Amino acid sequence: MKREIVLLMTALTKGGKTTIAMALCHQSFRNQMISLGNCRTEITVDWTYDPKASHIFLQDILLNYRGVFGTERRERISCEKFSEILDSEEGKYLRETFGFEKQEGLSADELEEYVLSKIREYINNCDDKALAKIIKNRKSNRFLRRIKVIVPPVDEFKSFFEKKNISLVLRDTRGLLDIDPEEAVKVQNRTMEELGIDGIDAVLLLGTAAPFADTIKWYKNAYKSAFEAVPIFIMTRPDSVSTLYDIRYGIDEENVTIDNVREFLQAAKKGNEKGFKEFPNTFLQCYRLLEMFDIGDISGVEFKYKYKVYNNEDLRYVYPNSTTLVQNGDNPDYSSADYRLYELMVFENLMDMVNKIVEHNHFIEAINSQIKADFVSSLQNCMGVDMLPNYRKYSRASVCNNILQGDILGPRDGIVTTEHGNILYLGAVTSGVSSRNWLRSRVYTYEYSGVLTNPDGSKMIQDMPKECQNNLVRMALFNVIEKKTDYQAYFQGYYFMNRYCVKDAILNIRKKHFTGDALSNVSKEIANIIF
Repeated sequence: MKREIVLLMTALTKGGKTTIAMALCHQSFRNQMISLGNCRTEITVDWTYDPKASHIFLQDILLNYRGVFGTERRERISCEKFSEILDSEEGKYLRETFGFEKQEGLSADELEEYVLSKIREYINNCDDKALAKIIKNRKSNRFLRRIKVIVPPVDEFKSFFEKKNISLVLRDTRGLLDIDPEEAVKVQNRTMEELGIDGIDAVLLLGTAAPFADTIKWYKNAYKSAFEAVPIFIMTRPDSVSTLYDIRYGIDEENVTIDNVREFLQAAKKGNEKGFKEFPNTFLQCYRLLEMFDIGDISGVEFKYKYKVYNNEDLRYVYPNSTTLVQNGDNPDYSSADYRLYELMVFENLMDMVNKIVEHNHFIEAINSQIKADFVSSLQNCMGVDMLPNYRKYSRASVCNNILQGDILGPRDGIVTTEHGNILYLGAVTSGVSSRNWLRSRVYTYEYSGVLTNPDGSKMIQDMPKECQNNLVRMALFNVIEKKTDYQAYFQGYYFMNRYCVKDAILNIRKKHFTGDALSNVSKEIANIIF
């Protein structure tokens, strides 16, 4: 079965994300892709490169329930609130784009189905003009979480993807690192799904010389947890890349070749040859961002990851600016040697990243199969689980009582519902938050004492320092926790474990009549379920 690899591209606006996404599109469809967004998107787009695709088309739309219905809680959806949204100034977008009309007398389920059916109708009849309308309109970001667009890949990647049996998703985020000032207050309440960092396999951080906005602090915790679980690649555009290549080989049809590009990129990675020594400095701004996310610390021009697994140079790449793209705007000469150099460097870099992601994922899966039991066993001896959030209104005893006797989820699986100032599913949401925080804290200190082996019994890791082995194990555990995090909600500054895992854990301890502290028991049972 074909596997989908999700590479999150993140940078400041005009950081080159969409231009890179366009470079991977088959030459026959590049002008179409440019017309969709003019190399800039106002909404998070999953550009999905499918070797079997014969044209560009919209495959899916993920709604922002809070924007469309006025509440992220599905049990609270109502015709009255929906009508208020449609009557608002911004609601004009929903009326004109999807043809939504006010509804009366519908239940929450019926109203949701009405909206989803209109969305499916839009997808099924979506032409280039309709797709461009979504991608270019800034209001799309208010009402839609992201869209998924299928793209035929260039021939070089088509054969590569088929050989790997994968499709690649380049998640093109809407400049989330420089959110507009008027959005800043809202950012702190965004879910991981709204931030576009759910379900990712790796991060591609594109370099820029511009400073990062203060709003980063609002979503630091979400990015920190997501980034700790996956490899982080950095790619920058030093001004001297094209010049150095021209001096070394020449930028013309004869000398812009795959062999020359590969040789150049290897020399650039090492950064110790004449002309290449400035490249490490270009990664500093990206390292400053990672430092703000508490991923590690800057030391000179290098970066010390808190959980080092790979050598820094294995995660760093350079690529050139393209004069053709800058000067010709909507009509670049894709046959020019200048653009071919840009294209080949992007291709080679991304292929290397994908190879590393595939290898890393296999590695993580193999590690998890060996360490899960040991990690869960270490958790069972833990004396207690701290309760989060720290409520003023609710004691630990009231939380434990709700775990044992209260409603677990709402009629439509709601978990963060309040009524008259009271939290309705207190036991479930507190268990989800507390268990996630507890599990992550235990990963930080966990060390696997055994020897990691391949299926044939040979040692899995050769010549890797013990510290790096420990970090790789931690990354594997973080990956499990992130994949089992509830991406669709956010509660008093915290994310929590998947609500259905929480529900199953509570039902299990009720059925088995566990004795002792209910919150600790549920957290341990959640660990048993997810690992």
